[in-house]
Amino acid sequence: MNFLSLKTLLSDYCNIINLTSLKNLLHLASGLCLLP
Repeated sequence: MNFLSLKTLLSDYCNIINLTSLKNLLHLASGLCLLP
């Protein structure tokens, strides 16, 4: 039970990290597109 909840917590954490890095990548890409 504890191990399972730990696993889900870890995967949620990884999902958050992936989402934020994806957002950063999009932000970076949009910034590059704004450059002349």
